[in-house]
Amino acid sequence: MNSGPTRAALAVWRFLAVLSIALWLGGFTFHTSVTLRVGGEILGGLEQGYVTQAALGRLHWFGAAMILMSTIDAAIHWGRLGKAARGIQAATVTVMTIALAMLFKIHAEMSALMDADSLTRPDKGAFSPLHQQYQKFASALWLCSLVELGAMLHAHRLRTA
Repeated sequence: MNSGPTRAALAVWRFLAVLSIALWLGGFTFHTSVTLRVGGEILGGLEQGYVTQAALGRLHWFGAAMILMSTIDAAIHWGRLGKAARGIQAATVTVMTIALAMLFKIHAEMSALMDADSLTRPDKGAFSPLHQQYQKFASALWLCSLVELGAMLHAHRLRTA
């Protein structure tokens, strides 16, 4: 890429693609490591659950943007990547997409068991297995987003080399 506008456009794109992962990864990490603990200390279990339910519903949309940006970025750099790097990116984007789809589904199922107006406690027998599944898919998405960030930065490095 020798032309100035094309180089500038690619630089802006790279920034936005990395930013999309950073926003989701940072938001999710901060939420799970800080917000849940502080909220639990201040509000307690049930009320904190309702705050978490609302916050994560919004955070999922950042995840959707991250996956879209990762997919586009992989397509832009696909031809310059080796077979292993392409396989890693294809796998991470696929797993992230499946994990996020499952998070949307499970979140909706858990939300259906909750009543924010009355702040009633959901049935533990129905809620707990869903929450465990949610944590597994969220962990998979978090881990894959770390791998995708590394793969993305690798592709960007190859493009400028």
